[in-house]
Amino acid sequence: MKTETNHLDITGAIEIIRKDLKRFDLTPHEHYDFSLLKRTVDEMGLQNVSGQFSESTFDLFYKNGFWISFNDKNGRCAALKAVRYLDQGDTPLTELWQKEQTRIYDKPNLIGNDHAPTAFDIKGMVGYSGEFVLLPEYHGTGISGNMVFLSFLLALLKYDVDWIYGLMNKNLAHSSFPNDCGYTVIEAGGTDWITPPPGIQKDDYLVAVPASRIRHRARLIATAGSMRPVAKKQHKKK
Repeated sequence: MKTETNHLDITGAIEIIRKDLKRFDLTPHEHYDFSLLKRTVDEMGLQNVSGQFSESTFDLFYKNGFWISFNDKNGRCAALKAVRYLDQGDTPLTELWQKEQTRIYDKPNLIGNDHAPTAFDIKGMVGYSGEFVLLPEYHGTGISGNMVFLSFLLALLKYDVDWIYGLMNKNLAHSSFPNDCGYTVIEAGGTDWITPPPGIQKDDYLVAVPASRIRHRARLIATAGSMRPVAKKQHKKK
């Protein structure tokens, strides 16, 4: 039986995160235009949009995905985060990967079957967490985890997800970042790549969190009325 989401906890936690971001003069804005996502990522000049969020690969609109821009007081996008949603039903994530990798990279037999164990358990209404871009001047401020967790909360409100998952490289997975984001599953050997596509690392990690743990963290935040301290160093305002 699916646990009912307490919207007051979720909206309360969202408001607290928004206030924390204000300390850095950042305001989150929700978007459903994925052509704008590509233009924004291109303008930031740090990476390219992945196949998961490419309109040439998937039909993306408000019913199956959104992204957040975190704009500074001048309207510049200082960071962004995207989530794509899919109702998988009883199909495990591992089977979905087999279908999607062929679609994204236009090549069959890229991945095997020896994935991280939790990947076989991720079913139902699932959000894929990807496309996190942060300008270098905000590195080390401690706000990135709050940005990602905000996207989890919004995904829970919009799509009533059962799981949210992502994939990380080894160095990032071994840092405090996954825990700061709210991930409770961090497993090596995330994807069993036979032939990794260009730009994909073979030793990726699966990071994931069930909805119950998102609700629990939101309740703790809403009850406390504040986040833990997020600033490791002061951002130099321009």
